[in-house]
Amino acid sequence: MFHIYYGEKATSLEKLACEDLKRDLEITTKKEVRIQLISEHFEEENFNIIVGAPSTNSFIESLCQQKKIPMNTSNPGKRGGYISIIKYKSKFQLIILSGSDAQGCQYAVYDFSRNELGVDPFNFWTGYTPEPIEFSQDLIKPRIIEPPLVPILCYFDNDNDELANMKRPFLEFNFEHWKEIIDSLVRLKYNALDLHDHLGRVEFYERKPYKELRPNYKTNFELIDKVIDYAHQKGMLIQIPMYLGWEFKSISEKARKNWPKYKDEWMNTWEYYLTETPIGKADIFYNRPRDQKWDRPYEGKGDPIEVFTEAFSSMYKIVKEHNSKAIIIYDLYMNGRALFEKGLSPEPKNDIIFAWPNDGFGHIEYYPRDTKGYQFGVYVHAGYYLNHVVHDPYPGVLAQSMKEAFLRHKMTHYCLVNGQTFRHFILNLEVCSLLCDDPENFHPQEFYLDWTARYFGETVKTEVVEVLKLLHAAQKNELGYVKLLYNIKVIITALRLMKILIIIPKSLIRKPFIKYGKIGQAFTAQLRDNIEILKNALGKAQQITPKVVDQCHLFHDLIILQIQLLLQLNQIAKNLQLVFLNFKQKKPLVIAIDLIKTHTKTRLKGDRNEKWATWYDPEKARPNGGYPSIKKLKKILGRSS
Repeated sequence: MFHIYYGEKATSLEKLACEDLKRDLEITTKKEVRIQLISEHFEEENFNIIVGAPSTNSFIESLCQQKKIPMNTSNPGKRGGYISIIKYKSKFQLIILSGSDAQGCQYAVYDFSRNELGVDPFNFWTGYTPEPIEFSQDLIKPRIIEPPLVPILCYFDNDNDELANMKRPFLEFNFEHWKEIIDSLVRLKYNALDLHDHLGRVEFYERKPYKELRPNYKTNFELIDKVIDYAHQKGMLIQIPMYLGWEFKSISEKARKNWPKYKDEWMNTWEYYLTETPIGKADIFYNRPRDQKWDRPYEGKGDPIEVFTEAFSSMYKIVKEHNSKAIIIYDLYMNGRALFEKGLSPEPKNDIIFAWPNDGFGHIEYYPRDTKGYQFGVYVHAGYYLNHVVHDPYPGVLAQSMKEAFLRHKMTHYCLVNGQTFRHFILNLEVCSLLCDDPENFHPQEFYLDWTARYFGETVKTEVVEVLKLLHAAQKNELGYVKLLYNIKVIITALRLMKILIIIPKSLIRKPFIKYGKIGQAFTAQLRDNIEILKNALGKAQQITPKVVDQCHLFHDLIILQIQLLLQLNQIAKNLQLVFLNFKQKKPLVIAIDLIKTHTKTRLKGDRNEKWATWYDPEKARPNGGYPSIKKLKKILGRSS
């Protein structure tokens, strides 16, 4: 039997960590597990596990004071933990899972579950159940868990469509999925959560495709309130984007274009967020120097540099009056970098963190010439809206960018990670966690081999790494799945014009599409290369399938199916492109129509893990990029049915 003891002043995150540890032990050891308040009446015949920090557990505090464990409130420090075995009264041993603070203790518990018990932090998403073990204290490796280098690691809920559309009502997660996301993130040391899309982005209530998915969209504050409370109980901070276009309260069109005249409307809306909604309970308040309603550059009255220097200084005051301990983050996504370089400078400098962004695909292209005395962190993407259906594994890219940002440029105050639909991006999400924890000791190839061995078996790890690298190679130049859908839509538009505008030379119709749609010869060549790369990847994956050791069809769903989807879409694009370049060719159009039918069947068949049935259903797919229309192609071909 196991006895887990928590402290007299145990926090909610420590108590919940004990509950998680209880379940982990029951699954892996098949033994009875009890949780109780700390007592020194330990039973020698049991495994006794002491959980806590000096400030929450008097027994841990006593061990620290007596120097029986090499730990205290300052060593290893905030968010640092310690795992050890000590001899109690020369009789028997106690297992110590402790930390300098409650969160450090929490990390010790989850580190123990992962390394000693073999529990997958993503087990809900992968379906992985750990192998039963014959537990012995000899399995425990005493160790100090150093605090993560980056103090705030925040998950960004953005472009979450497939997961948000798994259950009705569409465009939001159910609480079970939110809970599982939070549980997985905490095990990976993510300690903040941005609720972004769930606040009700403007597309949801203004754009027709989203309105068809969910008529009369309303922000679900009952759900948001519940998520905030659970995340807080787990020790996570809540981050709220203070843009001004959320469904529940949006500034007017005239106000979004004119800060100088309508600044009161901006500020009153911020006040409303903080005082009239559950998001006032948040801990981190976040904004971007962009249009406050639509995700695009500000093009209203006034110089954007002056507008956002003043607006952000005002937002800071409003937030701090509401919550003096609030953390203020300004993200320089896209055009924000140039604004900062040219003079964006909200006050006060000593209490604002700027987030320097990547390009959406893990690369940080350049760094500020002068940080002007501000604290800096980074914004990186585990996935991007242009590739969010099929993941792009790039631990090497993330390592290069984040190591340079953290170790050379000292942008260590914050990291925001865009997770897209979460479950397909678990590899990159874990990479970001490890880099924020200890960038100097992260090595991409070692991680790749460890990750593939963990999920698919030691014997095939090298081959699976090769397959994943090919999947990455087939998405160069930002040509991911959703970007390909955009390009296919552009090609079909061009073909329809060629069909209708008979008297206009085809070369004239092509010209603007090649120039602005970027679907010329270079695009054709990349499609050809991608198809060969993906065929190679699929062949390798299918060849090693009999040797793969996985659970819940993960190798098929995360590797083979993802390659098939991207390969099929490249093949569709290639055949349509052949017709675009030579409209007299009709056979490729017939092939493209057949490929779309095959692709749709592949999507509808989808995952073998039944938990994720309907994930790829085109009827509820992300409207961005659209979906190729067979009806339109048949009209171009000259068929009526």
